Amino acid sequence: MRGMCKKILLNNKGSALAMVIIIITILSTLGMAVMTLGVVNLRISIADQKAKLSFYMAESGLEQAYGIILNEIKEAVIAGNEAVKEAIDQFIEDEIIKLAQEGGSEYVTVNENGNYIVNEDKIKQNLENGYWNSHFKDAYKEYFRNSKSSFISKLEDPNEYINPDFATGGANNKPVVSVEDKAHLDFFPGGADETTLSLCSVYGISGDAIPQRVKMQITIKTPEQIPENYYVNVVKTTLKDNPTWNKTLASFGEIVINDSKETTDGRLVVLGNMYAEDGISLNSVYPQADVSNPVRISGNVITRANVEITPDSKGCQLMINGNVFAKNVLISENTDKNRIEVNGDLYISDDLELNGTRAEVEIDGSFYGFSDGSTKAGHDQSSGIVINALDINEDDGSSLKITGTDEVFINGVSYIDTVAPLYPTGESLSIKGNYRAYSYYLPDSSGYSYSYYPPLTLVSKKKIEGTNDWEEMRIVDNARYFKMICDLPVNHTWLNKGGVNNIILPDITKVYSLGSYINKGEVIERGNVRYTMANAQDRAIIYEDIYNKSLLNDFSEYISINDDINNVAVRDTNSEFVFFSKDKSVYLLGSGFYEEPSISKEIKEVNAPIRGIIVTEKDVYIRGAINFSGLIVAKGNIYIDDSHSKIIKFDKEYVREVVGNMASDDNPFLENESWERQTYEKNYIGVIESASINPYKKYISIDSWQKETN
Repeated sequence: MRGMCKKILLNNKGSALAMVIIIITILSTLGMAVMTLGVVNLRISIADQKAKLSFYMAESGLEQAYGIILNEIKEAVIAGNEAVKEAIDQFIEDEIIKLAQEGGSEYVTVNENGNYIVNEDKIKQNLENGYWNSHFKDAYKEYFRNSKSSFISKLEDPNEYINPDFATGGANNKPVVSVEDKAHLDFFPGGADETTLSLCSVYGISGDAIPQRVKMQITIKTPEQIPENYYVNVVKTTLKDNPTWNKTLASFGEIVINDSKETTDGRLVVLGNMYAEDGISLNSVYPQADVSNPVRISGNVITRANVEITPDSKGCQLMINGNVFAKNVLISENTDKNRIEVNGDLYISDDLELNGTRAEVEIDGSFYGFSDGSTKAGHDQSSGIVINALDINEDDGSSLKITGTDEVFINGVSYIDTVAPLYPTGESLSIKGNYRAYSYYLPDSSGYSYSYYPPLTLVSKKKIEGTNDWEEMRIVDNARYFKMICDLPVNHTWLNKGGVNNIILPDITKVYSLGSYINKGEVIERGNVRYTMANAQDRAIIYEDIYNKSLLNDFSEYISINDDINNVAVRDTNSEFVFFSKDKSVYLLGSGFYEEPSISKEIKEVNAPIRGIIVTEKDVYIRGAINFSGLIVAKGNIYIDDSHSKIIKFDKEYVREVVGNMASDDNPFLENESWERQTYEKNYIGVIESASINPYKKYISIDSWQKETN
């Protein structure tokens, strides 16, 4: 073999190539060996660095400082999450107000009982899309800025550390950690998302040991997104459902709203149902009708009496996002530029009435005037639409619009105030002055007979076709007669058909009327919805039943205040007021308002948003700027005065919470076996942080470290 190699090498042919191959093979083998040694050495070096870092951190106590910083980051995250929760609560509050003011919200809806339903999926989507990230970041950073002194003190406090090695020096051989250049330390300067800390630890100082020093730079980072989970915490309560709890304001007398217009940017917002046994009225005698502070109610408005803008009022706006149940809904006489707007259905036992000038009523819903007058001889129990505003035919005059409806159901007619008996017209929608039609003779009036109803002569009988017999005019006959008079080619100066744009009702196919009505300047004999008398009566009974079920009975059926809680503030703080009284009127006074104290008054000064339950057998007065949520019940009247902004919000869950925690003997809300026991849910929406500090390690980094020699 050796001879062969020698032969090959000595052979000139191919010897150079063979030599090159052998040399390359040897060099490659040596190179691979060197590279392998280099990689192994690098890995050993990196591992050694990590080992040294871990060793020095443990030895110097900087590992303990690292833990202190992690805990501080956790507290900052808690502060950020709390800010997000507050922002979500405020967002929902704003959406509830938007629902009241604009009639709709994609985040909050209200059911038939006045309960607010939050769209939790939409809130979660906003959260995931970073809608409240800035709230989180600002609170996170602000926490560090506000806690700078205590944070540094904690990092430098010897009591926060233990001896890393009990084998040497015992428990008292603790590292001494300090924050370098702390006087100039600025957390997240100029809106930056990072802050760097320089820490120095001196350790190993017991006995004859030589002190060691380690320095380290640590960067605290701001999370890019809200770090932890969205949650909906559901709390359930089971109670008998007292009917007063479905109201924001419940008066067994009147609710009187007095707008002084002292400020021109005021508003009253009632979020929830409003009940007043003896009526709800809005008043303003401010001389300038063009100044208006709207009253917005998001919920049902219920009364046995009237919903009314009172005589002499100017520039009032009553805007209701809910159903209305009332005897009459009216804008009274001697008024100017007043408006009632309802985004819901009207259930009326008597009339919808427009008086004064520039009176506007707009209903985006159905109209149910269910009384036909059969239960009482007179116009106060026959449902109709009465327009006494003579500018109903002028471009900028009064107007009535009913849109977005399933049905207009007018089961009565107007009456002429003659000496008994009262005279029923044929008009389900009447305009003042048009009663003259029943005194007007047709060109051929041989088929009609006229009688004297002091002080008027009015058509009273018609001849039965094909006979010489006569019969009394029925309402449908009067409706036909009125239509014939209006269609005569005669310019009746007294006839008012309203303007084309002043009276707007739905299509004739959606209208049931006992008599005639006017729509867009045209007199229509009757709506095309035709019920038999029996069917109309059945429907009227249904609507009347809906109306009656919305009403409350006597105060004593729902409330009983015993002597132990009479005139006792069960809860009384700047943010909460729970008070029950048999003999005191209650005054809620905003900043700057004063009421002379007396034994018959309970005065609560309100300078911030407040929750509460107020129940009294006397009156309640609400004055000044007020933001109240909860329940107010008065056996007497509720007065809402002046023009300062007020928000009065329904909070049934809060009421249940307070009542649920009261001793049964002290609970003024009665229970009735006929009332259902309800299980109610309260959703608390927000974000929550981890109980462990491990998830927060990604918000801290060690940028550099070095061991200093002595």
